Amino acid sequence: MNIIEKIDRPKRDIPKSELRSVLRVVEMVFDQPAKDILGQRRYERLVEARQSAMAMLRARGYTLESIAMAFKRRDHGTALWAVQRVRDRLSWDKR
Repeated sequence: MNIIEKIDRPKRDIPKSELRSVLRVVEMVFDQPAKDILGQRRYERLVEARQSAMAMLRARGYTLESIAMAFKRRDHGTALWAVQRVRDRLSWDKR
């Protein structure tokens, strides 16, 4: 396997240190504790923070399945929806 193939391969497992660093950034931006971001509550501000964290991990190359597992969700659909919502919010803000 050459270096290009290694770069293009999606990352499967999210190291805890990487998840913590993403959560720290999201905690500061949204002023929400990490335990709530990882939790099940559906308050609008928490949902936005959770979706933003998922989108950040996706931008770093992690698979939807690994993101869903890190957030203790049932399947990759939640992570896919989160990434799409953040993309939509960002495109709306540009208008």
